[in-house]
Amino acid sequence: MTHTQATPTGPASVGDDPQQQTPGTLPAARPEGEDAVGAARPALLATVGRELVQTIGAATQALTRLGDDVDQDIGVSALTAIGCVGTTPAETVRAAARFLRQASAIEVHGLLWARTPDGIGGWEHRLTMLISSVDPDLGETPGATHHADARPSRTVVYVDALAEHDVTVTAAEGTDHVGYTPADALDAAALTLDAVPALAVDGLLWAQVAGRRGLAGYRITVLLSRASGEAQR
Repeated sequence: MTHTQATPTGPASVGDDPQQQTPGTLPAARPEGEDAVGAARPALLATVGRELVQTIGAATQALTRLGDDVDQDIGVSALTAIGCVGTTPAETVRAAARFLRQASAIEVHGLLWARTPDGIGGWEHRLTMLISSVDPDLGETPGATHHADARPSRTVVYVDALAEHDVTVTAAEGTDHVGYTPADALDAAALTLDAVPALAVDGLLWAQVAGRRGLAGYRITVLLSRASGEAQR
């Protein structure tokens, strides 16, 4: 049986600190000028290539062990992960928008959000974008993008994997932002996050939607919650 499941590489980081680098990620280099770009490219490609081979190798081994025991279609592809790190949710999302404005041939397939300790008593916020490049001849990409209803009625289900029956259903608390480009949608979300610094970001959802006049648009949904007494920054 043929299996098809996207397997991303390790994320490259995009942030405000050019020297910032998290273990297991690519350097967040922001060179000035074409000479610097050319000098950085061999090391960058070597790192990406090594992580890509390791990730695809591990996924292929798991696929081999799986065999034909499942009916689902599972496989391996090489989506890339771009990591954007910031000290606030708004600046993190805005960094992703800046990157996409320089990447016209890139398609975004999904977003992952994480708030993690920064090692010095505070928090850092990381947005990981799963992306692929658009084939210049066919106009297609190897990844899939969720196509959502233009006006959803959304419910969130929380499932605790540590407890057998701990499931909570609640109305979604969040904001939707639609733009005709991925960068526009992210910039709109960043403006909202600027206005609600007391709320915590629990997750980001990404979808392609039908816009006005039949144009395709992109929607980012920001799931928010009130702080539980912890510092959010």
